[in-house]
Amino acid sequence: MMQGSATKQASPVISFSNDPWPDYRGPQMCGHSSAKTAPVKWSELKGLAWKTALPNEGFSSPAITNNLAWMTHADPKGAEQWAIAVDINTGKIIHNIKLFTNTSPEPLGTDGNTYASPSVVSSSGRVFLHFGTYGTAALDAKSGKVLWTRRDLNCQHYRGPGSSPVIYGNLLICTYDGIDTQFVAALDVRSGTTVWKTARSIDWNLGKSNEVIPDMRKAYSTPIVVKRSGQDELITVGARAFIAYDPKTGRELWKVRHGGYSNAARPVVGNGMLYVNSGFDQPEIFALPFDKPGPLTDSDIAWQHRRGVGPLCSPLATDGLLFIPADSDFLRCLDGKTGQDLWSERLGGRYYASPLLVGGLLYLFADNGKTTVVKPGRTFEKVAENFLDVGPRASVASIGTSLIMRTRTHLVRINGAV
Repeated sequence: MMQGSATKQASPVISFSNDPWPDYRGPQMCGHSSAKTAPVKWSELKGLAWKTALPNEGFSSPAITNNLAWMTHADPKGAEQWAIAVDINTGKIIHNIKLFTNTSPEPLGTDGNTYASPSVVSSSGRVFLHFGTYGTAALDAKSGKVLWTRRDLNCQHYRGPGSSPVIYGNLLICTYDGIDTQFVAALDVRSGTTVWKTARSIDWNLGKSNEVIPDMRKAYSTPIVVKRSGQDELITVGARAFIAYDPKTGRELWKVRHGGYSNAARPVVGNGMLYVNSGFDQPEIFALPFDKPGPLTDSDIAWQHRRGVGPLCSPLATDGLLFIPADSDFLRCLDGKTGQDLWSERLGGRYYASPLLVGGLLYLFADNGKTTVVKPGRTFEKVAENFLDVGPRASVASIGTSLIMRTRTHLVRINGAV
């Protein structure tokens, strides 16, 4: 089934794409860019190469291939869902393709989600666009031709879809954590046919009663694929448990319990640890020893940290440190090995976009348009602050010496002010 080989890299995270930015957290799915530098100063008046208005709504982050930034968008009521591709050199919209029409989309609730929140992934000349229960599509990355679609893998999201797919060899792996059913499915990237489908093995008994409110069954997190102790593992975050599967077969490998739900943050590997976020109601970072042989269990939890942890942003690990942007205002730095709280700083704004590390600098993108640039270290050192009229909820891509940012209203290329 597997063809080709993973991209050469020091990280244990396995990537099967050679595209410059194939995933919302970059080639290694952890927020690290291989670029040597990125803009440090910009504004609406200086430093933008172009700014292109986008139609409808969407929080999906761009995947960049063949000089095109691919994203999704949907009308606010979910009746139509689209793929859109923007030329990263000119800002011109090259493709705008309606993929799905929905007659009775379920309401999104009041948490500010959209019907186009899962991000695009790209590999081997194809882009894969996922809308959760509403459908999945594969397109030719250059021409925009629709190669296949699937609409029969369904769950009740309750507040809209959020989990993005990942690519493993010839498999496109999607998670469906709804209030009615919870499962992970792998599709053949060439045909869209199901290769395996595994139900979550979650015990929903909360101890006091067998009743579970709907929210407590769902999740929005995106998996990563890693090599751990010689075994490829698909590490996922569901409600009430972190679960690893064999990505080739879907067989469950291990499970560590937690008490959260509506999980959005993605797992991260670094500093010899696996970091996972438990989500709502009281988000915590769990640290597990990544290099421990064999299955991980509840007893392997090295430490947990609750103070100042938000449920939405993925953390970023580098140089023995773990950086955690809270969704409300703060950036916190922990010792990556021990969980010791080193510092916390108020940045201003709310944070949905995950942090980005480029050229030794850490970028934090607030949804109010403010970007704070920080030098990572055991003490806080602010390098710059930048402001746009509107900020992102999608994570930001790093290409060459530029940043590609999807704000709530536009896609912009930031080259930096001279």
